[in-house]
Amino acid sequence: PIPMKNAWDNVVFTCSVMQIFLSEIDIDNWCKRHNFLKGDIQPIENIWNFARIWYGNHLHQDWKKWTNEQAKLIFEKFNLTHNIWDIPQTDSRF
Repeated sequence: PIPMKNAWDNVVFTCSVMQIFLSEIDIDNWCKRHNFLKGDIQPIENIWNFARIWYGNHLHQDWKKWTNEQAKLIFEKFNLTHNIWDIPQTDSRF
């Protein structure tokens, strides 16, 4: 798994390994085939609801990236509490 604090190092790769699977067996098989550790597993409904908030304002002309504090609160709201979701407490934007 790619820790979110490193997501922007290679955002294309980070997004490419966020996959949708039917079962945990499928996840295990994919991880084994690609020699990749299993990360946080979330129901698609949770990620859909998270994405609606996370990306909901991207088309607004005054849109800005979330602050790290805002991002952490959104992660917590959707129970994204696995350690890969940890981001540093800074004044920067995520």
